[in-house]
Amino acid sequence: MMKLKTLFAIILMSVLAASTVYGQTTKEERHKIDVRKAEKVKTKITFPAGRLIIDTDANDFFEGSFEYRDRYWKPVLYYEEDSETGYLEIEVDDDRDRRTYDESDRNEWKLGFNRDVRNEMTIEMVAGESEIDLEGSKLEKFEFKMVAGDSRINLRNTSVPFIEFRAVAGEAEIDLSGNWKNDLDAEIRGGVGELTLILPANIGIKLYISGGLGEISAPGFDKNGRIFTNDLYGETRSSLYFDVKGGIGNINIRIAR
Repeated sequence: MMKLKTLFAIILMSVLAASTVYGQTTKEERHKIDVRKAEKVKTKITFPAGRLIIDTDANDFFEGSFEYRDRYWKPVLYYEEDSETGYLEIEVDDDRDRRTYDESDRNEWKLGFNRDVRNEMTIEMVAGESEIDLEGSKLEKFEFKMVAGDSRINLRNTSVPFIEFRAVAGEAEIDLSGNWKNDLDAEIRGGVGELTLILPANIGIKLYISGGLGEISAPGFDKNGRIFTNDLYGETRSSLYFDVKGGIGNINIRIAR
């Protein structure tokens, strides 16, 4: 939790551009944030609707561009540091519940992070599409909550030790392949839709899959009741553990080749 009582908004660079599309004004903002003394950052992103893109190509800790047409989607950034920990929050200016989003709107966030800064990331997405590529970053925790949408999440070669994923409706693909240096504890909750997990071939894996009315596809895994294990489980120094609870959708477990 943040100990400082006052958050201060960081807007180190802001570029506003306007153009007329379908009678509406499109605005663009760009922001940069860099750490001062913090050795790691806890990041919370609250995305209302539209398209969310995240990568790790930033030179500073954070570099982002925001395009939106409706004032409801105007972004607000807060950053502060307490001792060796930084706290970054990205949300929208208008937090009223009664907002609508249709094809005539535009709300696109492109967020870049520095892969060498330790990061605990929490993302809450109400609706839309997300492309999250954090491959090779120093990710210490990853939490993702989606009400409805379509998400592609790349966590290859992160060795992130804890994952929490929750989706009410939609489709999601999570890539956890690559090399792992430690154990992983992952809690995954799915609702209506389809979930695909892409897992590495060179480490022990154990999945506990419960609930759900959809199909479970896990080729190459041994099944014992609700427990699925691969041939390497119990044989490798580190292991990946999954607690998966499905809804009405399908669950696909794939091994990367």
